[in-house]
Amino acid sequence: MAIQGISRIINAPRDLIFDLVADVEIYPKLFPLWRDARVLQRDGDSYVASQEVGNGDTIEQFRSHTSLTRPTHIDVTSEDELFKEFHIRWDFDSVGEKCRVALAITCAMKARSLQPRIDQLLLRSPLSMLLALEDRAAFMLATPGGERSMQIPAGQ
Repeated sequence: MAIQGISRIINAPRDLIFDLVADVEIYPKLFPLWRDARVLQRDGDSYVASQEVGNGDTIEQFRSHTSLTRPTHIDVTSEDELFKEFHIRWDFDSVGEKCRVALAITCAMKARSLQPRIDQLLLRSPLSMLLALEDRAAFMLATPGGERSMQIPAGQ
């Protein structure tokens, strides 16, 4: 089972970071492993999404359930047939004008043959996700009106 976690202080307001993470449909343009993500159903502070992640010959599709607890944390779980256990936990704390983001990913595959490939994918994933989040927030804050726009232009 892959369990990866990391924490980083990002020079951006907590609300902006929360909003970026909450918007799963921008993940393919934001995070390196995400190929596709669509919200299928919304219900208050939660939604069900279809996601496709991976690289090279390891690409997996699954459904997830996301619970948003603004502005402190986001929980993503999946009961998809791929997983024995799947949980992504994002925590957000204000540190002055900045945001401390903690990310923990737990992923156990039902098919043992998939676990080593998933473990390799997830080995560097939390750091690459936080770095991409940091870059996107910096871009948005440096662009006039950028903090209000969740659209990610091509090539960003």
